[in-house]
Amino acid sequence: MWAIHDGLLQAWDLGYTRIELESDCLEAVRIIHSESSALAGSALVSSIKEVLGRGWTVVVKHVGRGSNRVADFLAAQGRNLVAGGMRLSEPPVALVSLLEEEYLGPSSSMGEATGVG
Repeated sequence: MWAIHDGLLQAWDLGYTRIELESDCLEAVRIIHSESSALAGSALVSSIKEVLGRGWTVVVKHVGRGSNRVADFLAAQGRNLVAGGMRLSEPPVALVSLLEEEYLGPSSSMGEATGVG
């Protein structure tokens, strides 16, 4: 939930007006959509909802962990940073192949056949 909160604030501070927030934590998505009473009354959840209610469009959706490898990579890198994080002007070299795979989709992998039976 803190990553969602901080990511939203960063996007707001950067001036984005339309974003898509993807999380592989289904419970977090349910909490944000008020479909779960977990963390009811939490200051963190209240702050997330306040940021969501600002003058912008934010689509919040759940994605499977396998579909979120880029975010997982960045989150793992972020655990090694001091408070405040960092901003990247280009992706780290180790991330480029994951970005390419995500952009091209799973059907683009060489050597795989889909729909063959």
